[in-house]
Amino acid sequence: MKRRQYIQSSKKKGCPAKITMKEVLVFPEYKAKQDTKKARRIASEKLREDLEAIANNIKKEHRIYISLPRDEEHKEIHLLGQVTGFMNSLNKEVRDKLYEMVGHGVTSVSEMRRHLKVYVDTQMFPNANKPSLTDAAYYQSDVALRKHIYLAQLRLRYSKIDQENLLKLVSQWQASYPKDNFDFLSATSTEDQQLDENNTNKVQCVEQDDEDEIFSQMITPTNFFFCHQSEFQRHLLYRYGNAFCLLDATYRTTKYALPLFFLAVKTNVGFSVVAEFVVQNETKDLIVQSLQTIVFLYQFLNILFISS
Repeated sequence: MKRRQYIQSSKKKGCPAKITMKEVLVFPEYKAKQDTKKARRIASEKLREDLEAIANNIKKEHRIYISLPRDEEHKEIHLLGQVTGFMNSLNKEVRDKLYEMVGHGVTSVSEMRRHLKVYVDTQMFPNANKPSLTDAAYYQSDVALRKHIYLAQLRLRYSKIDQENLLKLVSQWQASYPKDNFDFLSATSTEDQQLDENNTNKVQCVEQDDEDEIFSQMITPTNFFFCHQSEFQRHLLYRYGNAFCLLDATYRTTKYALPLFFLAVKTNVGFSVVAEFVVQNETKDLIVQSLQTIVFLYQFLNILFISS
């Protein structure tokens, strides 16, 4: 019988219970004929002699004996049974599916729960026994789902692929409409601001309803910004923008991944949009930057902005 030698003492989280494992090498052909001290000594001597002479031809069996602790040995320090599933972290496959669904626009907690349950039941465990509904690795609570949806949205905001595609589109638009104004600034993040579960204390997350969007307050060296104004919109702003302009937070009434704003003026036939811009966060500085970008050619205009 071999015993494990510990180089340093093991660490446990306060629970005195332990699992004992023993590895045993059995030689069934050298079993003592009687359970006496003499019979065991004779069998042991015979085994030692044969190990030195014909070790490779000796029949042997490897056995591992495991001794599990009883429930009372845990001293009620932690939960036992199925309720321990609440402490499990989210399964990697389920998390990847969640991020995929967020990429497709699913941000409602109730809708996400339905999608993940179908995925677990039909894709991960189609024929095998399904995990317990209390297992948080596969069935997360609403609070946990909201957190993971939030993290997925943050990751998508810094998607280099999406920003590179938008940059190509802006170049095409500028070539097709040379008289229109396009202003695009991609978002960048530093290495010490990794968007993971261990960095959520660096962002401001508020409670939300299922239909609400979550917007990060993380500060980055460069914030995402996109602004567009056509030639005709520029003409309308020049002609009707002397009195006042309305700023419409469109994303609050229609679901968008980022804050979208429309700048409108009162014309002789009603209100018309004279510019639109998208910012990373709905902050005063970013909105002021956007408005300055739109009206920098019209510094002589005395415009009053009214937010709707």
